[in-house]
This record gives sequence, C-alpha cells and structure tokens, in this order.
Amino acid sequence: MFEIRVTIACPDLLAAAKLLARNSIPEAVEAPTAPAVETTAAPMPVPAPTPVSVPAVPATSTPVNTANPAPTAASVVPLSQGPTYTLAQIAKAGADLISQNPGLMPQVNALLAQYGVQAVTDVKPEHYGAFATALRGLGAKI
Repeated sequence: MFEIRVTIACPDLLAAAKLLARNSIPEAVEAPTAPAVETTAAPMPVPAPTPVSVPAVPATSTPVNTANPAPTAASVVPLSQGPTYTLAQIAKAGADLISQNPGLMPQVNALLAQYGVQAVTDVKPEHYGAFATALRGLGAKI
C-alpha cells in the first residue's frame, strides 16, 4: 500500500499575490491608482495546512511483464518518411561531386560496389534514400 501526502503552506498568501500582480504589469503601463485610504485591519489568520491523502491502488493478481513488453498494433507508431529522391537528383549530385573533386571517384565507385551496381542508374528505387545519404556523407549537395 502506498500513501502520498502533499502539504502546501503559504504563510502570507496576500503578500505573494500582490508581489505577483506587481511583477506581471509592464513598467511602461502604469496601473491606475486610487487615492490612498488608510485602514486598520487585523491580519487574517492563516489556517493550518491540511494533509491530503491519496488512496492506494490495490495490487493486481496478474503479473505484468515490464522488461520487454510486446508491441501491439495500437502501440506501433509509424515513423515519418524522410525526404524522397529521384534518380535525376541522385545522378546530378554524384556528377556535381565528381566534377568538383575528381579525387573522390574511388569512394563513389566503392559506394556503387556496396550497392552491387555499376552505375547510379542501376540503384534500386528503395535504396535511393540511403544512397543519397551516403553521397551526402562524401560531400554531395543533395
């Protein structure tokens, strides 16, 4: 059984409210003031804090596996799709990269070999995103 008690005490609630109100009005805007009236009032008594009890939640008899919960259809959240690329975008990015830095040709050829292709036109459309990311890693602007 769990019990949680929360106690909040504010000995001078009125002074705190006045301070908050004073700090929330912008300085450029003057609040209208009324003529000062002197009053003699006794300070209000502050009641003693009252403990708040939260009822305990009864334990269930069914064990819950929290180590590796199995995903359910409702708990699977589809990931957002990254940007999609066309073959023309990828080919242009690769050509621009090689024209700006011909020394990168061995890395571009190694990337093509990694995907098992001889040319960019042979890359499968489902690999365009990963291929574009790898080209960007070499310095391509895509």
